[in-house]
Amino acid sequence: MVPSDTVIVHCVCVGLALSLAVAFSLLGGVVTARRGDIGRRARLVFGSVLMVNELVTQMNRLYTGKWSMATCLPLQFCDYGLWAAVYFLLTSQQSKTRKFLCEFVALIASPLAFHGLLTPSVQTWFPSCEYLNYVLCHGITFISPYIAYGTDTSLQPYFSPSFQQALFTTLKHIAFGNALVVVSSLFNLVIPGANYMFTCHKPFQSSLFDLLGPWPWYMLVIELLLIPHTFLVYYAFVSLGLVRHQLFSHPKRV
Repeated sequence: MVPSDTVIVHCVCVGLALSLAVAFSLLGGVVTARRGDIGRRARLVFGSVLMVNELVTQMNRLYTGKWSMATCLPLQFCDYGLWAAVYFLLTSQQSKTRKFLCEFVALIASPLAFHGLLTPSVQTWFPSCEYLNYVLCHGITFISPYIAYGTDTSLQPYFSPSFQQALFTTLKHIAFGNALVVVSSLFNLVIPGANYMFTCHKPFQSSLFDLLGPWPWYMLVIELLLIPHTFLVYYAFVSLGLVRHQLFSHPKRV
């Protein structure tokens, strides 16, 4: 049973994450246009917090004897999203890799991190270190592409409303995500007790996996749901671009 005060704290955390995502999406570009250093500092702050939080958590696990190859390697989907977010938030060079990783997090890792934030898979609740790490990891990973797109023009994508472009982009990032699943599954085969990306069994805590059927069928269901899910996220970004254009573009006076 989750304590009532923890439920309140968690609802506040979810609300704060959503508020920051909306704020950076709609207002980040305006603030950055006036003072470009604010956007850069925001990326550095959030990227640093995300990285330090994860490193401190790993060191705490080592110190307390809780570190295990079966559970603590960065092989969960949100771990991949976390380190991709750290990379594109803390670096500033214009590269295809940085833009690809930001797009991947925006379309797949960020929504999955938000799902994880809604259904936390933790053994202990607020104010435990495990809970705080979980919320920071999933919360900042969720808002990271909105921070990047709102404050760094070199990362801003052009999400075309074209169906063909949407299909290509969706399948490209789903294929990359499946490659990461294969990597984690290989580690599951050689590490006793490992269940990275939950390819061996469902989480022990209640989660969205409970709605997807038994093992291994829930993995197939996830694959089938991922395509329309990513399509919806893609067109959400298309709509977001239109909203930003309507709000902040002004016709030139003759």
